[in-house]
Amino acid sequence: MNEATETAIQALQLPDEAFYAASDAPFEAVTGAIAPASDTVPPGVASTGPDSAPLNTEVPPVFALGLPRVVDVEHNPSIPGALALRLQGLRRWQVDLPQNLCFIMVDLHTGVVKTVTPMLPDKRMATPTPSRSGPEPSPFMRDATSHGVERFTLPDAFGPDWPSTAYAVTAIDYDWITNTVVVERRPPPDPAAEPFRTPSTFLQSASAGTPARVGVSLAVPASVRSGDGIRIEGVVHVPRTAIALAHSTEEPDEFVMAAELLLVQLDVAPPHRVSLGIPVEVTGDTVSATYAFDLATRPEGVGLAGDYQVYLVSGRSVAGPAPLTVLAR
Repeated sequence: MNEATETAIQALQLPDEAFYAASDAPFEAVTGAIAPASDTVPPGVASTGPDSAPLNTEVPPVFALGLPRVVDVEHNPSIPGALALRLQGLRRWQVDLPQNLCFIMVDLHTGVVKTVTPMLPDKRMATPTPSRSGPEPSPFMRDATSHGVERFTLPDAFGPDWPSTAYAVTAIDYDWITNTVVVERRPPPDPAAEPFRTPSTFLQSASAGTPARVGVSLAVPASVRSGDGIRIEGVVHVPRTAIALAHSTEEPDEFVMAAELLLVQLDVAPPHRVSLGIPVEVTGDTVSATYAFDLATRPEGVGLAGDYQVYLVSGRSVAGPAPLTVLAR
């Protein structure tokens, strides 16, 4: 994560009232915080934000998420939010934001993962122009930048009652990923039973070993031929609060990490997905595991073709993106 994105994340930690209010005034400071050094607007450059300026290719992009800390389901079950964006002309040509913006939402009690795309064009609208249509931008236009704050509303993806206490939300734009924000439900729901998850029988032993640092890792082959194996593997070594844990349906005293593998294609929604129940070892507050499987042997892996960005989601943790290309024979 670059320094400009970290600045945007801090700037988006606004009072909850700012997200629900109609005024854009609280977000003007965020726009200023991510402005590039130059304030010269090149002629003919279209802006997706309030300001536009030429951006040297060495200046990093910004993709940051802000949400209220609490959603009051008795007054408004939807979640208003804001994205801080700084992107260049080449990126706008490569990845059309409205077609590829996706919000990953995780129920932190059950581990259920849902994807929401509220900014996709209405189906009644004309077919949007695919990403990478037409010639690549000129050297001048490819470095031109737009920056600003995009406000949005997330629907009640888990139902208007939001049945659990807290949810983790992350935005992805094909191969870009934001910070993860946790939203709490108020008033709290009635106590729920402990979740159970069946361990995935297709998982194999992985040889990745213990990671050098805390986190969830994900490794996929960069390129494979159609019909060949697609080995997905990784290591988990995190605090137990970082992931979604459930009791094993086979051994109630043992635990399973509830996870979802997402395969994201350019301009295609929703993502392909594979549900996983990864057996883990819990030592105090630390959870450890290795996992591996051949995606090509799963029903979800049949018919894959082209380029994908792969993510592994569990609780507050999102690993990826990891690029995968499935080539025709």
